[in-house]
Amino acid sequence: MDRADKGFDNYLKLTTDHYRIRVFLNDKEQRAVTADPEAGIIETYQGDRMVTLKGHVEIKLERGKLSL
Repeated sequence: MDRADKGFDNYLKLTTDHYRIRVFLNDKEQRAVTADPEAGIIETYQGDRMVTLKGHVEIKLERGKLSL
């Protein structure tokens, strides 16, 4: 998660409350740095490059143990 992301504060609150945040692009789970369902984009690393991918974005929350 990027500290400059507008959702960073929400990310911190959710992870502190032991939520696991899962990001999906076109129904496939991704290791995203940022995600914006309204814009339909995620940013993720491919190798050492940050790339923006477009499609149907969903963010799912699971309460429980946080696994990193």
